[in-house]
Amino acid sequence: MKAIRKLDQMISALDGKKKKRLVVVNAIDAHTIIAVHQAVEKGIVEGVLVGQSKLIRQVCKSEKINPDVFTLVEAANEKEAATRSLELINSGEGDLIMKRSEERRVGKECRSRWSPYH
Repeated sequence: MKAIRKLDQMISALDGKKKKRLVVVNAIDAHTIIAVHQAVEKGIVEGVLVGQSKLIRQVCKSEKINPDVFTLVEAANEKEAATRSLELINSGEGDLIMKRSEERRVGKECRSRWSPYH
């Protein structure tokens, strides 16, 4: 299956399927948080944001998003966020993984877990 790169692709792929837990690596930017929030609001995913909780909460506040709609997992830096995200997927605490475009080094490790049919 091809990697999902946009929210509308994820919505199409998951439409009518059981809600999935989406783990987001280093989710500290507005664009990523807004996209995940939209998916949460549509009821297709539960959002698990991995990164610096303080920064995530600040972005949520500035975008008028309630951070309590997400599960926040603390990670001090990008490397720790990537490691923790993979641990969540491998332990079954997450179904899908999403990385910001800047997190390229995580891509190869996550590719097999990216399928919405997993």
